[in-house]
Amino acid sequence: MADLEGAKGRLVEALKERTARYWELMKSWYRRRIAKEDFDTKARGFLGDDNVHLHNEFLFAILVKCQTGLQPPERVVSPPLEPIPYGALDVRQYQKPPTVQVVGRDLDTLLLCSHELLLPDRPTLHTRMLLLAWEAGLDGVSEEAADLLLLALENHLKNVLQTLIAHMSTWQTRTGGQFQHSFGNSSSGCGLTRSRCVPECRYEGDRREAVSAMLAAQSTLSADEGKPISLFHFRDALMLNRSSIPVHSLLVCNMERALAGMWHPELEEERQRQEVEHWNRTHSLQTGNAPSL
Repeated sequence: MADLEGAKGRLVEALKERTARYWELMKSWYRRRIAKEDFDTKARGFLGDDNVHLHNEFLFAILVKCQTGLQPPERVVSPPLEPIPYGALDVRQYQKPPTVQVVGRDLDTLLLCSHELLLPDRPTLHTRMLLLAWEAGLDGVSEEAADLLLLALENHLKNVLQTLIAHMSTWQTRTGGQFQHSFGNSSSGCGLTRSRCVPECRYEGDRREAVSAMLAAQSTLSADEGKPISLFHFRDALMLNRSSIPVHSLLVCNMERALAGMWHPELEEERQRQEVEHWNRTHSLQTGNAPSL
């Protein structure tokens, strides 16, 4: 962390009043709104040719910091080789064509966590928190804060999923509490029960098993059971249970993304898109068949 703080301090000292603009460009590059070449060009204009190495040192320190917590790759142990008798070796059987590795060929296919539908890991989340902290004027963020934020994110997603499942199916609560359990057991009422009290068993496990068997016998199949969760369920669940996302700005952002995902093109827009694709395909074929000058 000391090397990262030192590189950041030297960079801020060289940027002076352009520090805020540098953080904005770095955040845009991190979100893939601008290319790396554009970010380097702007940084060179801010720092000049004499101090542009500070920009490279700062980015290198961030990469080193992100890879510090990663575990080293496991060592692959090759099996012992069996000796081959003299004269029985055919070199042509063991020759392989040379493979050329292209550095950076997968950079265009890299996606954000929201596009890959995966949670960010701790180094990625820590880097994002560092950018926000530097933009706010703070010196840095500890690794424990990144761990707490990752746990909070998992808990937040658990609450949202619980709200969705509770909105689509039935559930029960414990006596005198609000803990939801037994999702999907739709009881038809107490008319099918011969007695209002469950016979007490000697052991707690047997009693709970008897209660579960009785609930399963009384349950009925629902028409919506087994259907996949859609954006309509997500929208209705958030509108009915606003406490699942207590922050209003975050709730509005999720509602906007849900409504944007429900959008579908009209027939006229779909026809125009097909015409544009057909024109691009025809133009590319004509360009490919044309003789090169």
